[in-house]
Amino acid sequence: PYLSPAKDRVVDALSLSFIFLVNRMARKPSDAHHSYDFHRIETLLNTSLILLFIAMAAYSALVTTQLLLANAVRSPGSAVIPSIAALVLLLIAAFFMDKDEKSNFSVLFIHTIQDLGAIMVTLAFSLASAYFTGLPLDYIGSYAVLVIILYGNRKMFGRNINILLGGSPVSIREVEDMVRAEFPNAHHLHIWDICQHQRVATLHLSIPSSLKL
Repeated sequence: PYLSPAKDRVVDALSLSFIFLVNRMARKPSDAHHSYDFHRIETLLNTSLILLFIAMAAYSALVTTQLLLANAVRSPGSAVIPSIAALVLLLIAAFFMDKDEKSNFSVLFIHTIQDLGAIMVTLAFSLASAYFTGLPLDYIGSYAVLVIILYGNRKMFGRNINILLGGSPVSIREVEDMVRAEFPNAHHLHIWDICQHQRVATLHLSIPSSLKL
């Protein structure tokens, strides 16, 4: 009722390939048309990956609902062997994955941890359905996986959307009040993130026409 572990690993491999490509593009120096380099593309990739993972989970839940309404019979053991194999691969991937929140790999690391939880839920519900026959536990596990993915991605998704919208990661009013305490003529303070590891700010300062800088 959900995407097979093999297909999920293919998606992870493609995601990792895109991350390497984007990291290479982000290292390009600034030019006459890009003052802040190309780091914003990292945020675009992070948002796209999260949406992809959510879409995969939603599709699995949709297929699960169709099978459940059709009273389709599914062998509990059909998910056990591939789930155990995927569990081993995910443990290895999580060990080597970069866990730094500033890294572009952080999204994939979080997804890997979510996959670990999802596979464990799959195993638990699949084994339980073998003992509690007549209950759609295997299908309920698919909905549990969707909840795990949605809950696990909520903060990362919100942060990336805030970056794309030019939102400030800190209170601009508080910072502006602190600056005005030293420079009363300061105004129009702007603070925003280019990506998760690059923050910029601009400030306007009114000075007498007779004053030279």
